[in-house]
Amino acid sequence: MPSKTVVILGGGIGGMVAANRLRERLGTDHRVVLVERNAEHAFAPSFLWLMTGDRKPHQVRRPVADLLGRGIECVRANADGLDLSRRKVFTSAGEIPFDYLVIAVGAELVPGTVPGLAESSHDFYSFEGAARLYDALSTFSGRTIAVVVASMPYKCPGAPHEGAMLIADPQINLRQIGKAWHIGKVLFERWWLATPGWRRNAYGAMLKMGGRLYGIPITV
Repeated sequence: MPSKTVVILGGGIGGMVAANRLRERLGTDHRVVLVERNAEHAFAPSFLWLMTGDRKPHQVRRPVADLLGRGIECVRANADGLDLSRRKVFTSAGEIPFDYLVIAVGAELVPGTVPGLAESSHDFYSFEGAARLYDALSTFSGRTIAVVVASMPYKCPGAPHEGAMLIADPQINLRQIGKAWHIGKVLFERWWLATPGWRRNAYGAMLKMGGRLYGIPITV
């Protein structure tokens, strides 16, 4: 079989797993190339723990190259375009030809689509956002925190509920953040989560913790 080149766009969990599995299964005469714009990978499932202080920034980040197996070419660059007819990827580091292409770029957060959201809110969906939210919670002196999903779809269906329950948990607050507060209201969109059992259990847990549920339509 002639030598082939597999190009993978995106160095998140999906892209790295694809690269490592392909490298294990393909012979050394085939190339596996991963294109990722960031030098470090931040482990998104730990962002909630970064928010609460259970994880420190250095514990949830690793160089992308250290997470890839031997024989994988890692190109740090932006993917700017594709030419499918010529089988080429255009990147900020130059053109990369491919025989097979894996697109694993993930989702991009665009808070600017809701006027004022980026300037007046925090998030735990990014490394930087979770770190800033920890600082904000450490100096928070109010009583009400609103956890809001602006529109569907959104990343990780359970994350807003998990984040709200962690924020409202006094044991976590006292242990990690060093202070406690009462959550007067936690605001949810009622139509979150398509699975009735998940929705019922999550809402029930929030009600037990003193939260209140609101269906608040947001028009963009």
